[in-house]
Amino acid sequence: MDAMLALTRRGMAGVVALYSGVALAGWIFRLPALTSFGVGAAQTSLATAACAILLVIAVIAQEQDNRAGRRFARTIGCGLVAAISLVAMGQYALDLKDAGYLMGPTMGRYSPATAVSFLFLSGAVYAIGSHRHYLGASLAVGALTISGSAIIGYAYDVAALTQVLGFSAMAFPTALVVTLLALAILMLDPKRGWLRHIAMGPQARSAFQLMMPVAVIAPFAIGGLANWLVGAGLVGTSFGFAAVAVIMIITLGAMVVVTSAQLGRINRTEARLVAIVESSDDAIIGKNLDGIITSWNRGGERLFGFTAREAIGRPMQMLIPDERADEEAQILAKIHRKEHVDHFETVRRRKDGSMLDVSITVSPILLASGTVIGASSIIRDISARKLKDLELERSNAELEQFAYVASHDLQEPLRMVANYVELLSQRYTGQLDERADKFIHYASDGARRMQQLVSDLLAYSRVGSQGRPPVRVETNAVVDRVVHTLQRRLEECGGAIERDELPRVLGDEVQLTQLFQNLVGNALKFRGDEPPRVRVHAEVEGRQVRFAVSDNGIGMEMRFAERIFQMFQRLHERSAFEGSGIGLAISKRIVERHGGSIWVESEPGAGTTFFFTLPADQ
Repeated sequence: MDAMLALTRRGMAGVVALYSGVALAGWIFRLPALTSFGVGAAQTSLATAACAILLVIAVIAQEQDNRAGRRFARTIGCGLVAAISLVAMGQYALDLKDAGYLMGPTMGRYSPATAVSFLFLSGAVYAIGSHRHYLGASLAVGALTISGSAIIGYAYDVAALTQVLGFSAMAFPTALVVTLLALAILMLDPKRGWLRHIAMGPQARSAFQLMMPVAVIAPFAIGGLANWLVGAGLVGTSFGFAAVAVIMIITLGAMVVVTSAQLGRINRTEARLVAIVESSDDAIIGKNLDGIITSWNRGGERLFGFTAREAIGRPMQMLIPDERADEEAQILAKIHRKEHVDHFETVRRRKDGSMLDVSITVSPILLASGTVIGASSIIRDISARKLKDLELERSNAELEQFAYVASHDLQEPLRMVANYVELLSQRYTGQLDERADKFIHYASDGARRMQQLVSDLLAYSRVGSQGRPPVRVETNAVVDRVVHTLQRRLEECGGAIERDELPRVLGDEVQLTQLFQNLVGNALKFRGDEPPRVRVHAEVEGRQVRFAVSDNGIGMEMRFAERIFQMFQRLHERSAFEGSGIGLAISKRIVERHGGSIWVESEPGAGTTFFFTLPADQ
């Protein structure tokens, strides 16, 4: 709405400035039609055109900003117009012979109606610029009343309406100029003054848009028609007045009915919204910019134990524990900046003093003009979820501890079994029959595989139990270390690894090194006939970085995309590719521990790309 009003205001000011130039040309080239439009004998004087231009400059200066230069232009423009108008009014008050001829008898007369109107308009601009919005709007409405009376006077040929104090009339073009200027000034600051009642919300705006055109046009048109019928002798004067009354009653009655119906639809919509708010299990609380509660739904009663009567009018601070007292000030500061608070998890206090785990979402409440008048808080009870999270966290911790202890304690007996089987193989291979040699080989191979599985399980459990707090990590250095570690394998297979310039992230550097080593190592392992080519690149996406590790290897079918991230899952025979099948499961756990996600895109024979996200270093 602000943009529409600004466009309308500038358009009106432009029309006034254009006509002022036309009036100036009319006096220079002696073309009276340009200064009167052929309506009545009064003409727009040169002083009137000059005052109109000064007021246009003042209006434009006022709407731009509040810098010293703009304020000076506004003050000078309004001051000159007020001075000219006061001089003219003084001349009329003293009954001077040449009253109103401010620029000489040949440049038109500045009428009392014009003087009063421009004095009001200059005062209105100055008052609005000084933040006296109601005074400014009242002065603009006063000028609008004078110019509107003059326009109606010309329309109905009533000379008394075109004059003030019985002196010379306001010219018809001047009345139009004053009307446009008054409307433009009323639109200077719609957030305050009289227009704020129109801009406050959809109900007021809808009623204004519906009623104002009818209120202005209908009486004018009906009165004009009645006046013409009486003047033409088609109806008598009494009948004309009676017809005007009847038609106005019908018109205004219809307008009231239509407006009521429209407001009724809005009220029904609001009633549905209120019902939704009241039926919500969440506490939906309204507050002003000082943190005072202005609305309280039934969800708030169920959640906190306070009734609406007990809560409304009291500060939100009554719900906040003493140790979290600064949270409300921080939330209000964000609301003043028109910012939202999304799913903020904290603790709040019930009426009985008990504490409640909650998730809070706070949104600023804005007028149509964009002014913040308060905030709406949606508070959700997350106690049950918190309890489940704690139970899950405890269960995961116990499972991790069990896996760690089990795998750690299995290391020693497995080492003993493997060592003794190896001794059997060294001492008795070839001394027993072929079947015995085969059994010894199977036992030795099984012991080694069991050792590897236990070692991998230990590594998997350590991802969560021995992870470090996140720090700033230079991923370029991490990838370079991985390349150096894998240098021998690269030389053996003739492979190459290239990387783009990678952004910094927040994470555990040791685990991220393991992550990149697993993914790059996979690319070297599952290679095709061509020497492996691996590329590491990344893109910043808001608060996260999306990494990609691409290769030209054997690829796979996408139906196995989820399976490869599960522990000990293999897509190929053990004889074809070494490994236990836990590397990608560890990679997934590392990524998820950092709050990211990992996925794969591949095609048989066309290579594979692993994508994963990590938190960006902000």
